[in-house]
Amino acid sequence: MGPQLRLAALVSQRAATDQQKLGPFLSQWFAERAHEKESTRLTWGNARRHMLDFFGSDKLLRDITPADGERLDRELRRDDLADATVRKRLGICKQFFRSAIKARLLTENPFQELKTANRGNKKRQHFVTPAETISILDACSSQEWRVLVALARYGGLRVPSEIRELKWDAVNWAEGCFHVHAPKNEHHADEGDRVVPLFPELRAELSALWELAPVGSVYLLPTLRLTGNPLTTLVKIIKRAGLARFPKPFQNMRATRATELEAEFGGHKATEWCGHSEKIAEAHYWMVTGDDVSRAASWKTEVGAYWVQQVAEDGGNGSQPDSAGHEKIPEKPGFASDCDKLQPALIGVEGLEPPTNEL
Repeated sequence: MGPQLRLAALVSQRAATDQQKLGPFLSQWFAERAHEKESTRLTWGNARRHMLDFFGSDKLLRDITPADGERLDRELRRDDLADATVRKRLGICKQFFRSAIKARLLTENPFQELKTANRGNKKRQHFVTPAETISILDACSSQEWRVLVALARYGGLRVPSEIRELKWDAVNWAEGCFHVHAPKNEHHADEGDRVVPLFPELRAELSALWELAPVGSVYLLPTLRLTGNPLTTLVKIIKRAGLARFPKPFQNMRATRATELEAEFGGHKATEWCGHSEKIAEAHYWMVTGDDVSRAASWKTEVGAYWVQQVAEDGGNGSQPDSAGHEKIPEKPGFASDCDKLQPALIGVEGLEPPTNEL
């Protein structure tokens, strides 16, 4: 091919690139990822739908600007979508355009500056107390439901994704642990597989279900594993237990257990057993409990112990050690405390020895 023909081909290719429309581009993008899980494609599809509704299928990729990205952000928020949902969908839009850049269709990502990182919403966190847990278990209509609740609250499993394929042969009674597969984490190095201790509270519920299971049973939850939306029933159970409905019941049960395990065994073991990273746990799972506040309020450092001793020797009149820059100890804290509103102490798991041999 001579120089003039090569130049003409480049010009033609550049023209085709400049005329790339949003609709056909997204259709090709999805076609190339037809092997992905249906749930993943559904999540991507929500973002695709918003983009096409907002920009139109014939919108040229090169004509979509950072200002357009900000306008889409505002539009999604006007639809009363949760902040996490908006961030997730904008993050997928950003992913679409990263692919366009790799394909040399664009040189910059119009969604690059938008904040798409998922933030934990502390206002929707709820520590499911021991008393609440017992009330919920007692309100369950069957032992199978008790085990489902126990798997979420005591095992820290994701519901429903991690309970659907749980089988009896995954439970190692002798070693005190069981195997869990997380479809969400199949792309990780461990392929989504982890070993979870058979915590005493969970063992008791599983043992009761095993006694009722027919000979030859395969699945732990043969009926509930086929339930499309167990959350609907759980909300009814919580109401039947006489409790006020709290946000995201299954996730908060899992978060409660993650918090307990971190406090008892440390972050490394807690995240290993729950199947998430410490970064994710800090953002979405670990909570500060009333027990944490109580222990911190009674914690004495070396300096603090000396301070208390000086106050006692001074007759309790509130003076501090003679140190420059210090004022008298106030008789009462200078702020209103909500400590009494925080959740009570963690469930103890004393005596539990983590398994040393994996399944």
